[in-house]
Parts: sequence; C-alpha cells; structure tokens
Amino acid sequence: MTRRFYFILFLMLLTVSCVSSALGETMYVSTQDGDPLNVRSKPIISVDTLLGCISNHSAVDVISIDEDGWAKIRYEKSDGSVINAYVSCRYLSYDKEGYYRSKQANVPTPTAVPVENTNRDVSIDDLNAELKTAKNVAVPFTVLVRPTRASGRVNLRWAPNNKVRAILSYPANKKLTVFGETANWYQVRDPEQGNTGFISKKLVMVVPENLEE
Repeated sequence: MTRRFYFILFLMLLTVSCVSSALGETMYVSTQDGDPLNVRSKPIISVDTLLGCISNHSAVDVISIDEDGWAKIRYEKSDGSVINAYVSCRYLSYDKEGYYRSKQANVPTPTAVPVENTNRDVSIDDLNAELKTAKNVAVPFTVLVRPTRASGRVNLRWAPNNKVRAILSYPANKKLTVFGETANWYQVRDPEQGNTGFISKKLVMVVPENLEE
C-alpha cells in the first residue's frame, strides 16, 4: 500500500513538473537603445495598461506569444506577487546579448501580404541621391524585420524611398537576406518567396553570423 502510494505521488509530481516546463521558456529583454521594456496588464498600448518595466537583458518567463506580436509573461510585481502580463515580443531574445535567434518556435511564421500599390509625389532628386550611395555587400547576411509596434508591419518597396510603391509588407521576425544597400536602405530578398526590394535600415535588425542558424 505504501509503495503504491509513493508511486502515485511520483507520477503526480512528474505531471506537475512537465506542465510547469510546458508553460513557456526563458527569453531576455533586448531593446536596441538599452531602455527598460514596458510591461502591460493587457496586450494594448495605453497609459491604463502600464504595470511597470523590466531592465534590458533581464530574464523573462514567457508563457506564449500571440499572432499580434504580444508575449504573455510571468511578471513579479513590487509587492512580490506574480501575475500574467504582456510585453512586445519584438523586444525579446533567446540570446542574452540581445539578438533574436531564428528558432523562435512559439512565434507564428511571418508571412508577406500585398499592399496598396500607389506612389506619393516621389522626389526624383531624393531618389537619385539615395541611389548614388548604392553598393553590393561583399557577403550576403540576414536581417530580421522589427516594426515600430508589436502588431505592426514593415513595407518592402521597389526603390529606396518611403514614398514609392510598396510591394509587400512583413510582420516582426521575418528573416530577409541582404545583398545590397544604400545609405539608409537594404536591398533584400525573401528567401522563402523570392521577392526582392528595399527595406529601411531603421526597421530591421542584423543577425550575427553565429546566430543565423
């Protein structure tokens, strides 16, 4: 009877352990400017939802990441209580030094979507000035799309200018290959769909070679 009791207790503890590990995984706060990351009570950006912040490079227990780019985390409040809260997943990394790894299994596979194909009073002089700085890169490298908002997208354009026609738009964490650049834009190729175009350097993050795979 005693032996059977301990066997059942062992199975219960094993089940609890498995459930706990399945909640998520440890990631790290990764803000490009080194600022703390805002923590919110709901996946909404507003003054009312702000709970506090987490320092850059701090470990975070991530429960899940939704399709809009919000990560549900376990957050310890100032009074010591632990609650579920939300942060933007674009500021989380598997590497403590601050870079995304391509193995983010919980992040939905990024997909491109068509956008409205219209030009808006493009300045030919501005476009020519940017194109004069164009050059090939010696060795192609990888960048990850990083929109300004968690649920935002970044446009891929046919020329290096914000006013020219956008070909497609990509969500956060989409991986693109850089094969050329200008002063302010990368010329990229989508390795999955084969689309090529220009994307602003301000809205992507270079992935170090040792973290690309």
